[in-house]
Amino acid sequence: HVIAGLNFPFFPRFCGQMFAHLGDRDLGLKCVRAYNDFVIDEWCAAAPGRYIPMVIIPLWDTRLAVEETLRCAGKGAKAIAFSENLHPLGFPSIHSGAWDDFFAVVNETKMPLCTHIGSSSVSPTTSPDAPFGVQAVNINLNLANSTTDWLFSGKLQKYPDLKIVLAEGGIGWIPYLIERAEHVATDYQYLRANNWAVDPATMRLTPVPTDPQIFPESPRQLFRDHMYGCFIEDDFGAANLDSIGVDNVMIETDYPHTDSLWPNSLQAAHKALDGRSDLDKYKVLQGNARRVFDFEPAAYPTLA
Repeated sequence: HVIAGLNFPFFPRFCGQMFAHLGDRDLGLKCVRAYNDFVIDEWCAAAPGRYIPMVIIPLWDTRLAVEETLRCAGKGAKAIAFSENLHPLGFPSIHSGAWDDFFAVVNETKMPLCTHIGSSSVSPTTSPDAPFGVQAVNINLNLANSTTDWLFSGKLQKYPDLKIVLAEGGIGWIPYLIERAEHVATDYQYLRANNWAVDPATMRLTPVPTDPQIFPESPRQLFRDHMYGCFIEDDFGAANLDSIGVDNVMIETDYPHTDSLWPNSLQAAHKALDGRSDLDKYKVLQGNARRVFDFEPAAYPTLA
């Protein structure tokens, strides 16, 4: 059923943040490199065309992140695991400018940045005593926040080949988020010239001059040019593919975690895409992944 797939790190967390918090930067860098070498040289090399090589970076140093990206690109890496929100991890946000050299190299190598829910090490909840079910439902909204971050960061305009993959967050929320972003881009024109700093104690707003080029002309077009949603089981999202963009959606399995539908992943995918054209099904089930990751799967396995 699954001819190829992208595997996220789990032991070092979803973007390798565990290695960033070891307290020993030299050891952390050695761990990052050892993990990446294992993924490329052993894990993926064991079954060529079955696993898409995705690597991690030393999040604490953008210069080292650039070096590791180039090193791994030279070894055949196809994607980079990145955080949905760097700020809770204690690192500069994507708005800070600190990551621009890294984004430039990612733009050059054309490797997608893949952000998995939970890669900020934060699970959204309403109160310390809220049931875990609140987090289990709301964690997908981390990627909604991340999407808005990217759309209003100015980075997608600055780096035309930057690609952002949103993993395991579903897609049903995307149509409304894009609709709201379009509304803000159209009706909040005063934000082109001024950002607004908010004092959390008094809620007083202070205008801060900003680069008008950061403000998006069309968040919808930016999303379609740069961002990709993924779903395991999302009937509403699948029914509204045209509002998202059929070229911007990929199927996922989440094997072997709780949300996985394996071994019925293929049947569930065909059920979700029932009524779509063969071309649309091809795009969501494999075509978009081939294109986004620049990856050619191995030939379909056959039974003797």
